[in-house]
Amino acid sequence: KETEGTDENYQSSYAIHCAALELMKMDGFEFQYTFDNKEDYTLYSERYTTAYSEQSDRIRAGGFQIYTSLDSGLQAVLQTQIDASLSGFTELQENGKFALQGAGVIVDNKTNYVTAIVGGRGADDPFNRAYLSARQPGSTIKPLIDYGPAFDTGEYYPTRMVNDHKWEKGPSNSGRRYFGNVTVREALNRSLNTVAWQILEDIGIDFGLSYLGEMEFQKLSYVDNQVPSLSIGGFTNGVRVVDVAKGYSTLANGGVYNDRTCIVKILHEKESELTKDMTPFAKQVYRSDSAFMLTDVLKGTFTSPYGTGRGLGLENDMPAAGKTGTTNSSKDTWFCGYTPYYTAAVWVGYDIPRNMPGIYGATYAGKIWKNVMDEIHQGLPPLDWEQPDTVERRADETNGIEDYFSTTAEMRAQQSLHDKEQKKLTDELEADVADFTTREISTVEDTYAVKSQYQAITSRLPLLDDGDLRARLLDQVENRYDYFEGIMGQMSDTIALYEKQKAIDDARAREAAQKQAEENRKQAEK
Repeated sequence: KETEGTDENYQSSYAIHCAALELMKMDGFEFQYTFDNKEDYTLYSERYTTAYSEQSDRIRAGGFQIYTSLDSGLQAVLQTQIDASLSGFTELQENGKFALQGAGVIVDNKTNYVTAIVGGRGADDPFNRAYLSARQPGSTIKPLIDYGPAFDTGEYYPTRMVNDHKWEKGPSNSGRRYFGNVTVREALNRSLNTVAWQILEDIGIDFGLSYLGEMEFQKLSYVDNQVPSLSIGGFTNGVRVVDVAKGYSTLANGGVYNDRTCIVKILHEKESELTKDMTPFAKQVYRSDSAFMLTDVLKGTFTSPYGTGRGLGLENDMPAAGKTGTTNSSKDTWFCGYTPYYTAAVWVGYDIPRNMPGIYGATYAGKIWKNVMDEIHQGLPPLDWEQPDTVERRADETNGIEDYFSTTAEMRAQQSLHDKEQKKLTDELEADVADFTTREISTVEDTYAVKSQYQAITSRLPLLDDGDLRARLLDQVENRYDYFEGIMGQMSDTIALYEKQKAIDDARAREAAQKQAEENRKQAEK
């Protein structure tokens, strides 16, 4: 009903946002999360803005009852811990808001619903940073875009050795320390940037980015495509706290992503229940064995001697996995972690990014995370993740280190290698065919180059697995070669004279070479 306007709070603003998305789905809006180019991105942004504004305005006009999963008890815990932990920072912005801010999201891993969302310090600030703002995620993105996808290929696993070293145009490690050959497990527990960078480049940057698209990360841009700095959190726009929380919840749930937000049902006074046919969409994003092994590695954030979150483990021996995140000059600090029960993601930073010397992901964000998780797990029995049937524990044949392995990794690694070779072959052939179909013949020498290129392309085309692509490229090459043969037919007399002269020149060259060889022999004898 229309009444005098009231300020929204973090819960109501997020609920209205998610309700608008649900109504867009019901209208058949096709959501997109990664983009091929600027035009693709621009056209989608225009469509999204128009559809979103229409549904948001419709909701705000009144007549709706929105039922959510948001739990005011959990909300109070998260809000209280953010406010208390940052209470020592009293600097204000010109608008009266606190300069240093924090945001956090809690996801119930059993239901996949968002149950708490805090967008800033205090209850008087209507700007919900947890879903409206995008910030650089730092190392918290590594499990989602680097290691999870890498484990899925079968080529990477906890005991695989990778060389940690500084190289030109590559990233630096925190503290500028490098450790040489290290296992993947140690690299992630130490949060080594150089290893994360190498892994993403090896598996394919867009391949890793596609996982974020599968988990419906908003704020991604076409500019992010093929950018290796994504491996350590260098995004064009950044990412939202709520999306990172849902990403880590996916790992907690054995690699299964669920698109539930906070909407349970929506009623309208004229149309009754609008969401009666609403069903959550779930899909296996990471393999279950990859999620299990990665979770076990992320337990080391708390337990490893060099874990970046030592001291933040939960009370009562509650198994937990997590990751710190600190961007350059500590402008953004994060802690994201989960148990089988809950996932929580916490961000701390300034609205207008600035350096925060001495503040890291494990300091304020990490302590907020620990305090919240300890409180909401009170009374819950310790619960660990079940080991999938496709995971075994044994010694690595190459280095003797005992750890978890996927029983299907070798087969997937071979397939991954084959896929890489096919990708390389496809890129090379498409480039060669594009060059072949745009070149022209103006000299006799050009006819030889055309014949050589034609043979090089047609000899490699049968190696392509994609039959449709193979047929299309062959058709383009044959059509162009038919065109070239017509030109070469008109040049036949010139070509014949050229070949005759070339044969004479070749014979003379051979004779000269033989004479020179004989002369060299005589000189050698002398």
